[in-house]
Amino acid sequence: MKLRSLIGLVLVVALVFAGAYAVVFGVSFGMYSFEPMRAISLGMDLQGGTSAVLRIKDPGEDSTEGATPLTEQELYDAQHEVLGIMRARLDEKGYTGATLEMQGDREIRVNLPINETSAFRDADQIVKYLAVKGDLTIRDSDDNVVIPSSQIEFVVAQEDSMGYRYLSFSLTKEGKEAFEKATAEIAERGISQEDYSNRNYIKLHYEGTDIAQATIKSAIETGQGSVQTNIPMYQLEELAQVVNNRPYSVEVEATEMRSVSPALGENALRGMMIAGIAGLLALALAMILCYRIPGLMAAISLLGHTALVLLFLAISRLQITAFGMAGLFVGALCMAAMSLMVVNGFKKEFLAGKAPRAAAKSGCGAGAKRVFYAGLALCAALLVFILFGVYELSSFAFAAGLSVICAILCAVILTQPLVRLMVGTMPDGNAIYFGSKKEAE
Repeated sequence: MKLRSLIGLVLVVALVFAGAYAVVFGVSFGMYSFEPMRAISLGMDLQGGTSAVLRIKDPGEDSTEGATPLTEQELYDAQHEVLGIMRARLDEKGYTGATLEMQGDREIRVNLPINETSAFRDADQIVKYLAVKGDLTIRDSDDNVVIPSSQIEFVVAQEDSMGYRYLSFSLTKEGKEAFEKATAEIAERGISQEDYSNRNYIKLHYEGTDIAQATIKSAIETGQGSVQTNIPMYQLEELAQVVNNRPYSVEVEATEMRSVSPALGENALRGMMIAGIAGLLALALAMILCYRIPGLMAAISLLGHTALVLLFLAISRLQITAFGMAGLFVGALCMAAMSLMVVNGFKKEFLAGKAPRAAAKSGCGAGAKRVFYAGLALCAALLVFILFGVYELSSFAFAAGLSVICAILCAVILTQPLVRLMVGTMPDGNAIYFGSKKEAE
């Protein structure tokens, strides 16, 4: 029994340390690499980024004959439309921490953090992506609009096994009827008498350019289609994202663009990391000094919790700000408290006179139940902050909530087994757990 517990304890501890090393320092497997720390997204206050101002253009500013300026209500509607579409475009690219702010009646300031894993590393790319109107239409050979963008439900960028790229589209009910009628007429067209070219085709027109063309041989009744194109796949996917988030009804132009340094200073991130590591070491040392060997098991669980939180941050792409860092540290404190709930459950049963193994079984189980219910209550409180708090408070609550969920998991499935395995390796060494019973009391 001792040997089996010892082997299990060594394997679990080795797994925790190996996992923590892989998450923090990364590992490589030939052509593949596992580097979660590089995928963690940081906010502008820690990492810096790009700040740009985009302006809603008024049709009345153009020299086009018949162009009329926007009314007050139309401008109000355009503001909300552009803000909503910009937000959707940024979220689509993973910039959930980017901020949008109206400046006056027409200008929108965009603050965008730039990280190693950001979809865009160049400010020009970001501004171009946000400013493009996103108007995709289907036209005939005479450049007449057959299907406007409002009748295109969604588009999908595709690539087959041969490397050919396609833009597939699906139309709304109105678009389906209009497309069936138009394709029936286009299919009957013959050869142009002027240049002897075929006229029975449609083309996809995007931002002033024809991007794809397809011959029509019969009426298309399904309201769907797929057209081959030579556009690079990454541009085609970006086009699909823009179109699916709806085009602007107005023109948008960039008027300002600049790089922004971290709001808290160039060394803010390094200082916070040092403070976080020092805090975790202090927590671990305090648990070991107060609880001896069970405290060591809790400290190992704290290491596993830290690695798990970092892994989930990389997977979820949750953007970490200074408030988020505070939330993570609160979560680490909760992890220490939850681990000690499990340890104290064992301590209570052990000091009551039970044999170590029996005390570990009943005490750790009771402690794990308390951890579960306390964690649920804490998550419910954080959910209120997420739903009703301002951005800074929501950032704190998101990070703390993620850390608390990981703490519940680690306390139940890591601290509890570690304590029980530890007791199994030393069933008769009562004094090493909390000192002698008299001393512990």
